[in-house]
Amino acid sequence: MVRESAISRAILRLDGFIAAAADYAGGSLITPPLLFQGKRLELNLDTGAGGYARIEILDESGKPIPGFTYHDSDELNGNSVRMAAAWNGQTDLSKLEGRPIRLHLLMRSAKLYAFQFLP
Repeated sequence: MVRESAISRAILRLDGFIAAAADYAGGSLITPPLLFQGKRLELNLDTGAGGYARIEILDESGKPIPGFTYHDSDELNGNSVRMAAAWNGQTDLSKLEGRPIRLHLLMRSAKLYAFQFLP
């Protein structure tokens, strides 16, 4: 009698069980209205070669908030579980804290695993 056995190990990135993914043609995602506490937005994001993500912040009705539009958003590239979002080089979201907002993520060749607001 021959017995076969094996030991395996699976490695999963932090919060990496599932992702919102966009291929090279691009895609977008809009969150429902959120109330947040904090001053910074960090993303668990992986962009492929030539890929990117930009984040626009919308008001509750879906209109872009001045200073946080697509054109103000710094392009995010790379692979990080703690990538800081910025608009015109600034990461401070304190003036939006406690106000209902929506995040509009525009991505190309990218995977968004998670996001969080931090103090």
